[in-house]
Amino acid sequence: MIFLFHGNSSSYLTYSKLLASPLADKYHLVAVNLPWHGLSRPPKVDLLSIPSMASMVLELIAYFSPKRFMLVGHSVGGHILGHLADRVSNCGGIVLISAPPISLPSLAAAFKADPTGGAIFTPYLDDAQIQLLAENLLGPAYSDQESRDALESSIRSTNGVFRQQLGESILAGQRSDEGAVIANSDVPAAFVWVQQDHFLQESYCQAVAFKRSLGQGNYCFDQSGHSPHLAQPEDFIQLLDGLANVAGLS
Repeated sequence: MIFLFHGNSSSYLTYSKLLASPLADKYHLVAVNLPWHGLSRPPKVDLLSIPSMASMVLELIAYFSPKRFMLVGHSVGGHILGHLADRVSNCGGIVLISAPPISLPSLAAAFKADPTGGAIFTPYLDDAQIQLLAENLLGPAYSDQESRDALESSIRSTNGVFRQQLGESILAGQRSDEGAVIANSDVPAAFVWVQQDHFLQESYCQAVAFKRSLGQGNYCFDQSGHSPHLAQPEDFIQLLDGLANVAGLS
């Protein structure tokens, strides 16, 4: 079983190309909507945060109780996984897409200036902000209009309270040292990133390494933006298939 978690203001549809691929015939894929995304319900917490969503993911895993599984998270979805790696068992691996392990002190080193002008933490977005957010998530070379439209639709359907509370929780210091959490776990990890990412610093991504690596640990794509699983689906599916095999899922 492979659990798939999307990023800020996206939805499970970000994995539609994986769900329609032979990968879905080989493994049981579970694409999850985070709280306030798509048709998901509001969370039962006063202030949504990455740690609180990590606890929700643990409840979801417990519900399915898979014998062997892998966790895949894009952007915020990946940072959520970085908060729970030391609290899962039977997990063959964690794959972080455009989500390098970070802590509060490392935020400035990991991220570039926000190319969306604050839209990623803004509750109400106009059409121009939605388009700008989608463009930066996909990268300038992305030309699949159908998928771009689907992403913009997902952004529109996201309850802006998510973005607002995510930003507030980060300012309040509600996050863990993801690198330390992963290092203290028995779960091997892999990091997938893109040189042309508008959000992440290339030097920080290049330096990401794990105590227990899944495959070679650090994988760099070079033809997409913040969302390589959308912009380079064939390459990503091939990589994920290989990592699932290493994780003992096949």
